[in-house]
Formats: sequence, structure tokens, C-alpha cells
Amino acid sequence: MENKKTNMAPSWISCLSFVQTLVLCGASSRGPSVCIGGWKGCFVLEEAVARIYNVAAGCTHRHTTNGLQDAQMQFESLDTRNVTDLAGLCGGCVYWEFPRVFDEGVPAEEALLMKAEWLRSHGASSSLGGIARLGSEVCGFIQFGPADLFPRRTEYESGPVSEDALFIACLWVAPDHRGRGVARDLLAQAEQEALRCGYAALESFARRGSSNNPSGPLDLYRSCGFEIVRDDSEFPLVRKTLTEKRGDRPSGPQPGPQPGPHGEKP
Repeated sequence: MENKKTNMAPSWISCLSFVQTLVLCGASSRGPSVCIGGWKGCFVLEEAVARIYNVAAGCTHRHTTNGLQDAQMQFESLDTRNVTDLAGLCGGCVYWEFPRVFDEGVPAEEALLMKAEWLRSHGASSSLGGIARLGSEVCGFIQFGPADLFPRRTEYESGPVSEDALFIACLWVAPDHRGRGVARDLLAQAEQEALRCGYAALESFARRGSSNNPSGPLDLYRSCGFEIVRDDSEFPLVRKTLTEKRGDRPSGPQPGPQPGPHGEKP
């Protein structure tokens, strides 16, 4: 990722000093955190301080994706600081992470806080997704990670997900930006993260004949080099092999479908 540093105006000096003090008092790798008013207050203040720090230092932590350089499309890793930008889109959805809570109809605001805590708990050492932007507009979103972080996966009859694969849970592109390569660039980010972490493949549950699916349509995955490894009338398991098997992870899909209904995002 590219870090661009600019000269700070004098008006930022006091803000930066304040943030640096917080960092020295105990900052995580994802930004300073100070708990005021309980857990929700901690999350809100962490987000606000992190944004001040990034603006003051001139560090965007973004890079332009290869397929859309002319359009200045930018990608940034998903974390607690920017998950709120997905409010009203995918940020308030915990379909994969907390199936029972999702099925009971948790309010979107509460679900957003749950997703932020999920990211805080599991995203310390690796990326769990990314956001594509055109300026300030969110154009796309992807979420991925080790399959065991997504309990809903066991409800898909074409599973289980292979142990050597990074699982793609969500892939969404804004309607006005579809057909422009955004999804391909987001999948490329997942591929880079999988290789960095030593996974041999990417896998997901694609949907036949419809894009109304958390992880996207089958045609998209096929066009990006994925193949069906365990078929299903609606949600086949698709896989893109990246490298040969590493370590003790078994290569390829494992036998034995998991019982349960198909999962589908309303």
C-alpha cells in the first residue's frame, strides 16, 4: 500500500500532538483506542481519533487498483475505522458471522457494532476484506477470511469449504459501478491476501442465475478463473487454485456435505 505524506498546515499541529500522545499511551496496530462511556464509546472514539491521525499525517493507506487506474478507483483494507462507511450497505449485515442473531432480525445499528467487534477480534494479524472507492463514494466491498470465522457456511449443502482455502463470504458492487472491473479488482485483493497467508486457493458459494447472493453470481466467478468443485442446483462451491499445497493443509475440497438449508441474504 502506498503512504503519501504531505506538509501539515499549522492548524493540524495541536491535533497531531494530541493523537501522538494517545498513541504513546497505548495504541494498537489499527489505531489509538481510548475507552470512554463503555464499549460503544471506545469504538466511536477510536474511529474519530484514527481519522484525525490519518488526515493530519497525510496517510491514506490506499492504492489504486490495476484495472481502474484511469478512474482513480482506490482500495483500502476493511477495519474498525472504515466499517461504518458501509452503514446502509453491508456493514449492518452479520449473516455469516452471527447466523442466529441475523435470523432474529437484529437492528442494523447493533449489527454494525457487532461486525466492528468481530473485525477487532479477528483482524489483528491479517486482512479480512476491503472497500473500493471512487473519491468518497463506496463502490464495492469484499469480505473474506478463514472459513471457521463464518459459521453460516455449514448450512450450504455443497460444502464444506476446504481447509486450504481462504473463504470469500461477501462480494458486493454498487449497481452504478457494475461491469467496470470493480469485482475483479476486489477478488484480486483477496487473492493477494490468500497468497500472503499461505493459502492454496480461494473458495466461495456462488449462485446460479442471480446476483442476489452475499458472495455474488456464478458467472462472475467463472469469468475470474474459478471452477465448480462441488455442484449444487443453486449454490455450488467454486474454487480458484493459487499455489500447490503448503504445510499440512489438505488440497482440494473435502468429502461429506454439511446438512442444512441454503443460506441466502434477503
